[in-house]
Amino acid sequence: MKRKVLCVSSLAVWFLIFSTFFSLRVERWMTPIVTECVPTSSQSSTGARLSLDCLFPDEEGLPVLYQTYEGLGWDAGLRVKRASPLYTVMEDSIAAGGVDRVVQYASKEFTAGERVTVTDLKATREDLYLAVCPTGVRLREDLPENIEVLAQTENALLARAGQAPQIFMPKQAVGELFQRYPFTMPDERVYSLADVDSFFSALPLAALLPGMMVFVLLLWGGSFSFLKDVKNNRVRLLLNGCFMAATLLVLPLLLHFLQFPSSLLPKSSIVEVSHYIREFTEILSSLRHFAAAGVTEAQASLSHAHTMLWVSLGVILLPALLAAAVLVLERRGPRTTAA
Repeated sequence: MKRKVLCVSSLAVWFLIFSTFFSLRVERWMTPIVTECVPTSSQSSTGARLSLDCLFPDEEGLPVLYQTYEGLGWDAGLRVKRASPLYTVMEDSIAAGGVDRVVQYASKEFTAGERVTVTDLKATREDLYLAVCPTGVRLREDLPENIEVLAQTENALLARAGQAPQIFMPKQAVGELFQRYPFTMPDERVYSLADVDSFFSALPLAALLPGMMVFVLLLWGGSFSFLKDVKNNRVRLLLNGCFMAATLLVLPLLLHFLQFPSSLLPKSSIVEVSHYIREFTEILSSLRHFAAAGVTEAQASLSHAHTMLWVSLGVILLPALLAAAVLVLERRGPRTTAA
């Protein structure tokens, strides 16, 4: 009985260490990246103004401003809060009033009190924007010079963006592409295909995480039968224990290299499956329409996504096959005789 309790405890300790490493990394992945701006004055305005791009929907979907602040104690770190209602939303701008520095763009949705990281968006890259427009495409007449529309349907748009921000900010892309109406939040959704490709490229590496758990569970389950004769199976038990410990040594290195684009992650929980289903159903469905129309950029992204999904499935199965092979070899090998 003591041997079985020890075996169960070893698995519990393994999962505790695994969860600790994973949770620390998830905290970094889920931290929104934001930019800030300050009110500016012009000759045509009587006071300081902010762009309508600074508005974010609150819990009820109403447009509000957010600011950053330094938390204390358990809430230490840079966080966001709703700005004091000392501003007025106008047709083409926001009368700042007593509001100072505010959040302008964010890499993903956030909630009040959440920890954030501030960036300046100086680094650039070439990108492809996939826009989904539920109420129809309403392009701005003054599109930026670095944006080229490649294809368009009634409710979707594909555009190439030169010198796009290295860190994709969905609301910024919406403001560059589409007309903005006062007092309402835009219903268009823009995705970065560079981020989509990066997300699918990360899946094979991410698939090693459940693969490692399957590997450990199979070895742990196979070790149970060896407990009946510990003296003759001590080498097998020690070998399986070393394999389990080795996965924990590899885990920090794996998590270090595993990166997910912030713009595609859920608002609160990284394992929110419904978010990924809804998001990638929309993305892949739109890409299929453009791919069927012969748009090579859409065909390339779609092909890459399908390839990475199949590779990820293989990566999950590989550790299971490896654990099964180890157990088969251990059972066929010579037993260690007791001294």
